[in-house]
Amino acid sequence: MAARKTERLLNLVICLLATRRYLTVQQIREAVPGYDGHDTPAGEEAFRRMFERDKEELRLAGRWKFRHYWSVFGATVIDLNNKSEDPLSLASGFAPVRHRLSIDYEDDCLTFGVQWRRDYERIGTFRKGSSFSLHFSLKNLGR
Repeated sequence: MAARKTERLLNLVICLLATRRYLTVQQIREAVPGYDGHDTPAGEEAFRRMFERDKEELRLAGRWKFRHYWSVFGATVIDLNNKSEDPLSLASGFAPVRHRLSIDYEDDCLTFGVQWRRDYERIGTFRKGSSFSLHFSLKNLGR
C-alpha cells in the first residue's frame, strides 16, 4: 500500500514539474498513473478522497553544510488531517508521521554518517519507534 502511494506521489510530482500551466483535477487524474481506474460514480468519490488525502501531508527537509566536508540533514513529515476530515486518518491534526536527523561527512574518497529516525505510525515495512543507522561507503574504487 505504501509503495503504491509513494509511486503515485512521485508520478504526481513528475507530472506537475513537466507542465508549464495549471492543471485541473480531471487532467491530473488522466495523466497520473495511480489515479486512473476510478471510472464509476463510486470510483469518482474514491479518487476525490485519495487526491485530497495526498494533498494533506506536509514534507519538509533541509541540509546545512557547516564545514567543508560536514553537513547536517533534517526532515519531517506531518499529517495535516484530523479524524473529522478523514475518518481513516490516525492523526488528530498536525500530527508528526516521521522525523529524520543525520550528520554526514563526504569527501572525494569516502562518505559516512549517522542517522536517527523516528516513525510515529506503522507504515508499510516501517515500524513505530526510533531507529539509528550508520552508513559508510568508499568512492572511486576500481578507477
